[in-house]
Amino acid sequence: MAQSQPSLVLLNRLLSLKEPSHFLLCIDSLFQSSFHFTRELVRCLPKETPIIYLSFETINAPSFATDFLRCDQRSIQDIASNVSKLHKDASSKKLVLIDSLNFIKNEELASFIRSIADPQTIVFATYHQNIPRTSPAQNELKDIPPALSLLQFIASSIFEISPINVVENGISKEGTIEEEVMESYVSKLYLPTNICNRDTYKLILTNRRKSGRALIYKFQIDSQSHTFSVFTEEKDTDEQQPQTEADLLRSLTTFSLTTSSRQQRAKEQVDLPFLEAQSFGAGGAIVYEYEKDDDYDEDDPYEDPF
Repeated sequence: MAQSQPSLVLLNRLLSLKEPSHFLLCIDSLFQSSFHFTRELVRCLPKETPIIYLSFETINAPSFATDFLRCDQRSIQDIASNVSKLHKDASSKKLVLIDSLNFIKNEELASFIRSIADPQTIVFATYHQNIPRTSPAQNELKDIPPALSLLQFIASSIFEISPINVVENGISKEGTIEEEVMESYVSKLYLPTNICNRDTYKLILTNRRKSGRALIYKFQIDSQSHTFSVFTEEKDTDEQQPQTEADLLRSLTTFSLTTSSRQQRAKEQVDLPFLEAQSFGAGGAIVYEYEKDDDYDEDDPYEDPF
């Protein structure tokens, strides 16, 4: 299923609920939803694991869900009480799968996750980063951080999903969509079919240790063949090469000290005058072109430049 590397072992342990991580946050977008990755999580779970599906935007219950609870018309207290009653006597861990956290208010996010997660309950929730949040009312607390920042702070493991293996205009060499191009696509609601929601995608895993140290790993996941591999970028190999003068000057100041490729080509096409003197062979020669303003006296022997 996956290669035997430490990062892949960690990913498998997280997906099989063997790692002590009680809140798993999945961040998706319009270009790559969490649909395929959620199926990979369910596939890696032990067969006896109960799955409680909390639906804020899903109409029909998925086939893998042991229990399905509609949450769009419920308070967070009601949802937490119903979850605590389900599979209370289960000997194994249970998974609470939340299809979207975007419908919960910022001030209720932390308490909602805390009321569900416990040593025997693992919460796996998805947050759609392209869905705009409603502006807070004037009477609400203004010191509450944004929802995504708060979720990233309290999550023990974060899965960020993005497209991969696409090569066309606006696509970088690594195969991922450039950030500026992605923002322009989202603003225009333009979702290319050959880019969005493919079976093969990129996963960035941020795993926090008990000490608070965050470790970041990159994977390439193929949901069709159910294989995981370490994602390698071309720029990673370039960074191992010695830095050129342009690389050293690029981030030295706010002014541009380097030349673009067009300027470099124009510079190479300029004929330098000292190159003509080298074409006379051994001994060299003086090349001087008279101009109209030159005052040349033929009788003065010292006037002859040759």
